Amino acid sequence: MQQNQKYFFLTLFIGVSLLVFFILRPYLGAIFFGTVLAVVFSPINRYFDKKMKGHATIAALLTVLLVVLLVLVPASAIGTQLVLEARQAYMGLEAGAGINAVIDAVASKIEVVVPQLTFSSVDVDSYARGALDWLLAHLGSLFSGVATAFLNLVLGLFSLFFCLKNGKEIRNRFAILSPMPKGVDDELLGKLETAASSTIKGTLIVAVIQGLVAGFGFFIFGLPQPILWGLVAALAALIPAVGTGLVVIPASIYLFIAGSTFAGVGNLVWGLLIVGTLDNYLRPKLMEKGVDAHPFIVLLSILGGVSFFGPIGFIAGPLVISLLFALLDMYPKIISSSK
Repeated sequence: MQQNQKYFFLTLFIGVSLLVFFILRPYLGAIFFGTVLAVVFSPINRYFDKKMKGHATIAALLTVLLVVLLVLVPASAIGTQLVLEARQAYMGLEAGAGINAVIDAVASKIEVVVPQLTFSSVDVDSYARGALDWLLAHLGSLFSGVATAFLNLVLGLFSLFFCLKNGKEIRNRFAILSPMPKGVDDELLGKLETAASSTIKGTLIVAVIQGLVAGFGFFIFGLPQPILWGLVAALAALIPAVGTGLVVIPASIYLFIAGSTFAGVGNLVWGLLIVGTLDNYLRPKLMEKGVDAHPFIVLLSILGGVSFFGPIGFIAGPLVISLLFALLDMYPKIISSSK
């Protein structure tokens, strides 16, 4: 009889859990985003909590306000401008003012110097149109509905506030429900938090900062769609060895071809000396000791995460990969504790 009760409870629990999942499914992205922000900003929240002498609600409110000012307001402005620039770039490609024209101009200049070399034009514009289509389809959905975007923003902030205020209670509840020994629970949660924080701060934030600084340089030196190319530079920053040079050098060549020699030299110096060295300076300061996913793996997880989760996959993809590495690191200890 007790066995039947156990099976009935498990069936009921699974059924209700699935029902809750489908009810919350439209808002899981906002909840997840708030949870990730809570992990990243937990040190600041602990600082506020210490200053407020244990008033968790006030500390959480101050942290949420800081997140709004430092993250959400700039991200909304940049994201809106990014969509506009992507549409402008797409219309430019449709009008024939595309990348192929720049390639042909470079090839003609080289052929004047070295007549023996001939170049066949590659239809880069078609690939660029495909990439912009993909970008507009995924990123534009964030700004297509004002009411939906506002609702997701509010839910994300509530999720952030709840996780900051009740973080200890959530950890304790997990420890109660987990069948593993308490010491292993604490270490596992600590490892997962370290993996999430290291991936977000030590890899993604560094790449975003490099993209912003590169985009600022593109704006100063007159490159069209500077924010769009700043996004490309942020993605390129995740590629080992080449990094942002994959975008900065072609941008400088474009400026040279356009007749802006000073701007081309300035952009090249800015990109190689300023943007290129940010990674070596910021990563050791932001990266915590723990699980360190390779930047190329992070890049693949971003692309796959956006395809699978939508826009929130920019964070969800790398986070899932880093959590997998954390679980694999803990696997021997979990197995030994279960024996």
